[in-house]
Amino acid sequence: MLFGVSQAEDAVTHNSKRSIAASRWEVIDIRFTTDSLPDHPLDLEFKANFTSSSGLTFELPGIHNAGNDFLIRFTPPETGK
Repeated sequence: MLFGVSQAEDAVTHNSKRSIAASRWEVIDIRFTTDSLPDHPLDLEFKANFTSSSGLTFELPGIHNAGNDFLIRFTPPETGK
């Protein structure tokens, strides 16, 4: 499954060169970090778009996980890239 990251004011970045793999129905946590936090990190809108090879799409919200970490938890419903 492929994903893109929607970021508010480019506050959070993800190393897109790193491959993330999961089996069907496996729960994976995708972590994002930032060098500096906004004044109110809990108010940050953070989400990712996932698209499967068959065209199935999901938009999932992320959360502030503590410190400079943000997290999106995802479970792929089908196999693919």
